[in-house]
Amino acid sequence: MEPKERLTRTFAGKTIDRPPVLCPGGMMAVSARGIMARAGFSGRDAHCDPEKMAAIAERIAGISGFENVGVPFCMTVEAESFGARVDLGDIEREPAVTRYPCASLADFARLSPAEPEKHGRLPVLLEALRLLKKSNPHLPIMGNLVGPISLATSLVEPTTFFRAMRREAGTVHEILAFITDFLVRLGRAQFAAGADLITVADPTSTGEILGPMFFKEFAKPYLERLCRGLEQGGRPVIVHICGNARLIAPAISDINPLAAFSFDSLVNVARLKEQMGSLVLMGNVSTAVLEKGSPELVRKIARICLARGVEILAPACGISPATPLANIRALTGAVAGT
Repeated sequence: MEPKERLTRTFAGKTIDRPPVLCPGGMMAVSARGIMARAGFSGRDAHCDPEKMAAIAERIAGISGFENVGVPFCMTVEAESFGARVDLGDIEREPAVTRYPCASLADFARLSPAEPEKHGRLPVLLEALRLLKKSNPHLPIMGNLVGPISLATSLVEPTTFFRAMRREAGTVHEILAFITDFLVRLGRAQFAAGADLITVADPTSTGEILGPMFFKEFAKPYLERLCRGLEQGGRPVIVHICGNARLIAPAISDINPLAAFSFDSLVNVARLKEQMGSLVLMGNVSTAVLEKGSPELVRKIARICLARGVEILAPACGISPATPLANIRALTGAVAGT
């Protein structure tokens, strides 16, 4: 069974030969330096040149055994398009926001909506997706978006934003609506460019940070608005949230139309399965084990995840640059019993 067919059938609840194994890109890019070096990662060009971005994504899939290609390799593309200053890092460091474009919530009013085909590195991302679509007919092409709250806290100091949830709730809702509408446009542009599915990574929406009440008020409505806005021809959307999802699972399970939920290694899979009903679960192999464990331990953990109810095997979070290639291959080989 080809990887694209296998993944499509997984989302549809149909019979498959074995589970898919994915690493989406974006927040969960394959940043292991051993793989990136072999794939030709050269720093800035990998983030700014669409041909190099696409070529590296293809090589990563071939070297690692993950059954998708995913771009970009960071979580800073959206914030940069709104004027955030970004350090693009190197093979040891992922790109990071170094200066916020907003000093206060009032500054959001002066932000103009970023245009996917015009601003920052958004056109690079879209062109890389077009190139990948042409050269990878059998692998799922994964687009990526930063979730609404995580993007908001990349545009203004996070504690300023979190305090405003109590003091200026109306303004926070206006900002999240503005951000979400931008993300819908960007996601649709990624689908038009060739993405088969999109992962939305919203790590700042973790239950430990927001708590169930604020998650339900400020995260859920905009994740759902985003998923509904991206609903085009049945193409799937995956949401990834870090931390212990048990605290926010009831709210997540109600988000429609959500194809799968990707979650952290802190989560008890069996309990989450009970809370999520028919929602496809993706994850949740510990990235600490991937970095520091043996290949044998990685295979063991991966098979335990599958036995407990994970339907798409994947790293639980972002992959450390120090992760050995042998451990990545142990993860991807676990689905086939190798």
